[in-house]
Amino acid sequence: MTRFLKNNAKIIYVIYGVFCFLWILLACIYITPFKDTLVQFTNAVLKNPNEIDYSNYRISDFCSNTNQSYAEYFRVMFDFNQKLQAVNNLMLTLGVVSLVTFAAMLICSNISRKKYYISNLVSGVAAPAINAILAIVVLALNFACIAPLNKNFDILNWGALANDDLRAIPDVISWYTASDTSHFVLNSTPLIIYGIVLIIYVLASFAMLAYNVYRYMDTRKVLSQEKVVGE
Repeated sequence: MTRFLKNNAKIIYVIYGVFCFLWILLACIYITPFKDTLVQFTNAVLKNPNEIDYSNYRISDFCSNTNQSYAEYFRVMFDFNQKLQAVNNLMLTLGVVSLVTFAAMLICSNISRKKYYISNLVSGVAAPAINAILAIVVLALNFACIAPLNKNFDILNWGALANDDLRAIPDVISWYTASDTSHFVLNSTPLIIYGIVLIIYVLASFAMLAYNVYRYMDTRKVLSQEKVVGE
């Protein structure tokens, strides 16, 4: 086992490094499946819904023709987007931190050393531990978005359909009138997929931590044996 781990150290680190870089890419597309729920308002503005000019939004035509509340739709969509933005920002932070901590392990030569010393142990434990803790926070926030999505499933989907520039508002209104939900595009699948990938990353980080501890302990054992032989 020890020989296998030593001989494949570069492969192990490259795989983990790719995983670290992956979060930069995933953060760039995290909100994409929910882009049509985006409304550009601030929290302060939404506290005074009567002063909002809804006319610039396609969804205003939908609400006015289906007797829906502008304030309710915009409030729900705004709150949901705020939650997504929080996850997205922290996911980007996770990507940056992961790359920095991975670089720290490379600087300490964890990828190439045959014998691990205290610097390798510190970097090899601290780096994946930080990544795992941050990933767990992102995981919790990501799954926290599922509840409001399910709770406001109809509002978010009708709002997204009305906000979609590729769809005609009259069609969306007719679908709503006929209670035709077959055109709904939003669901929790993307959030669940991200959750699964985050869980895998947490497990990979703990595995990397255990790997570095094992390599350090093995080095201590070898050095102790060499000392005994030398005596």
